[in-house]
Amino acid sequence: MTPDKIKNQLLAYYEQFKANAGLFKSFEVIFNYLNFIKAEPYTKELLGSYLEYSEKQIDLITDLAQSDQETDDIENMSISLDEPNSLDALPFFKEEFKTYKQNIIAEEQPLNQTAIPIHLLNLLLVADYLQKAKELQKSGNDKEAQNLINLAITETSVLTSINNIKELKPFVLTSPQVLEMSIEEVNKYIFDHIDSELFLANEKPSKPLYFDKDASILYVHSQAIKITLKNDKPLDHYILEALFQNEDLSEKAYFSEIAEDVVSEEYNSNWQRYRHACDNLNQKIAKATDNKILKFVKFTTGKTGWCQINPEYL
Repeated sequence: MTPDKIKNQLLAYYEQFKANAGLFKSFEVIFNYLNFIKAEPYTKELLGSYLEYSEKQIDLITDLAQSDQETDDIENMSISLDEPNSLDALPFFKEEFKTYKQNIIAEEQPLNQTAIPIHLLNLLLVADYLQKAKELQKSGNDKEAQNLINLAITETSVLTSINNIKELKPFVLTSPQVLEMSIEEVNKYIFDHIDSELFLANEKPSKPLYFDKDASILYVHSQAIKITLKNDKPLDHYILEALFQNEDLSEKAYFSEIAEDVVSEEYNSNWQRYRHACDNLNQKIAKATDNKILKFVKFTTGKTGWCQINPEYL
């Protein structure tokens, strides 16, 4: 999905949430919102480590809730943002609250990126209600599934007391307000990454074609196409690297030379692997451009297989 489409979809979820704030439907929106983030390659890569970390914090909270003694201890604690030392007793988000203490309160600044895992946790807790309800229903436990749904419904308008950091005056937020803030902050984090990447992309050489092999981004007439989101680059990345290392971009790159000179592996006439990678590359580019760029790479098969950039795009 293109960056603009990702942003539009996330904005649509945000508007759907606001339209249904305080209703059970708003929780369903959050459920769909998180599923989209986990499934879309760009957001999955961007927020993957945060999501994993927030899930671990949920596990800590769950373990705490299952311990009567520790639960009593937490309930008796006096936790307050304007008393940062009180946060030390919490067993979760220790690094975030440490940053909060050392930097944010001292500078009288609100939570920034440091709080992204906390915002994700707010949303994950909601989505978990619905996910567990679906799993219970699937296993035939309709009663427990309905109990979870009823619990979710009661949480749609819970009041939360929060302290204003600067004035140290308590004020009240509803559950929808807290969740709306979390969606806004997560969206901002994603949008800022997308927009900054596109801004820097505009600084690339103004060539019709350009391949940034370090970032693994292909630029075709100002269209930025992310080739890989992983640390381990796939073969289609190296095919582009080979094609763009030629001064004349119309030149062919032979599979055997790509294997030996770029990938540093034995070729052994394994042209099928390289043909498959060319197919994957063409499909990836077509999908990223809504089928505006088709068959970007032309190729032949067999022992002397080769590939080249489609002259249509040169």
